[in-house]
Amino acid sequence: MIAQEKSSAASAIKSLVGEGYYNIISRKHKMKETCEKVFKHVKASTTALKDQKIEVTQKQLRGLKLVLCHDYCQDLLARLYCDATRLQILYETDRLRRR
Repeated sequence: MIAQEKSSAASAIKSLVGEGYYNIISRKHKMKETCEKVFKHVKASTTALKDQKIEVTQKQLRGLKLVLCHDYCQDLLARLYCDATRLQILYETDRLRRR
């Protein structure tokens, strides 16, 4: 019952705010998959090294996670800014045409 109420409330909100609604989840999933692929590839290549100690490998992987997270956030924000600017331009153009 609660899940049904949540979904009905979410659909009501989406219908009210439909013009300005922007689905970011799909954009985030695409970018997250690429980051995961890079991390898995690097992790597989570093674990194959037998000369390194485990602590060194773990430290390198933690640093890589931090770098990937930073790059992910910057890339996501850059794309969102472009999309937001595009949507604002479309909205203002539509307002000018209606005048």
